[in-house]
Amino acid sequence: MKIVVVGLGSMGKRRIRILKRLYPQAHIVGIDNRDDRRKQVAEEYEIETANNIDALANKDIECIFVCTSPQSHSAIFKQIDLNVVHTFSELDLQIYGYDRLIEAEKNGVHKHFLSSTPLYNADVNKIIQLASGRTNIAYNYHIGQYLPDWHPWEDYRDFFVAHKETNACREILAIEFPWIERCFGKISKTDAVSRRISTLDIEFNDVITLTIQHESGIIGQLFVDIVSPKPIRKLEIVGEYFYLRWNGQPNGVQIWNKDRGTFDSLIVQNEVIHQPGYADFIAENPYEEEIKEFFAGISDPTIKYRFSYSENYRLLHLIDQIGSTR
Repeated sequence: MKIVVVGLGSMGKRRIRILKRLYPQAHIVGIDNRDDRRKQVAEEYEIETANNIDALANKDIECIFVCTSPQSHSAIFKQIDLNVVHTFSELDLQIYGYDRLIEAEKNGVHKHFLSSTPLYNADVNKIIQLASGRTNIAYNYHIGQYLPDWHPWEDYRDFFVAHKETNACREILAIEFPWIERCFGKISKTDAVSRRISTLDIEFNDVITLTIQHESGIIGQLFVDIVSPKPIRKLEIVGEYFYLRWNGQPNGVQIWNKDRGTFDSLIVQNEVIHQPGYADFIAENPYEEEIKEFFAGISDPTIKYRFSYSENYRLLHLIDQIGSTR
């Protein structure tokens, strides 16, 4: 099996790391136009590298992983025959070239996987299970981390989340909305307020608060920031006879036990894989589960992936309507 990974930044390296762990016999080729990245990946992971996809013309490639920054996805997909290879893409933040991808997704000749990592998070799936069928609940959810700490090994201004079109607040919403909808129902209305409170060298607001209404009748409050010096992911779901909290950490879901007057902690995964350099709440397990499902779908075409390009297209339009994220 020959796998091409386009983009050898943090996500490309993460996917290569997981691929080598899961499929040690696979032939992996890394693509990047930066010499330093190719050299580092070739040495660290002992794989073949090239500076562009054209260098692999007429090679027997089965899968292509698109792990570049979102603004370059459309240009890369234009070089790919979607009826010849399977594709795996990191989350997209711009609506370019989606007609081809949605059509290829529907045709099903080859599998096209779009990442939505929280949908593969064991704690998130437990929360979805526990909230299922409940409509008389409400929630409050806060996600925040100081932008320069996202990738402390590089200048944040060189990172795509510092750019207005693919900014960090927009990315957080694109990451969180799919599982929020899966948990509470399709979003029917949002009201947003945002502003700048930091001295970061960016051209977009760095805090945003959203009041969200769902078709199920559930309401929630979502607070996103990229200024908190302490990484935070805090969820509370309340109902007349129900209270759940989650601190974003693996095995961090807790249910209030009224009879005992204490919280019951839920253990949903026995082994947690964490890569040094990332916030504690970022585990590699969900990224691994995504790759497993991608290849399972290639082996069994009847498997339907948990997230789709058509769903992301709709959610990106919703995010566009929240003008403070652009």
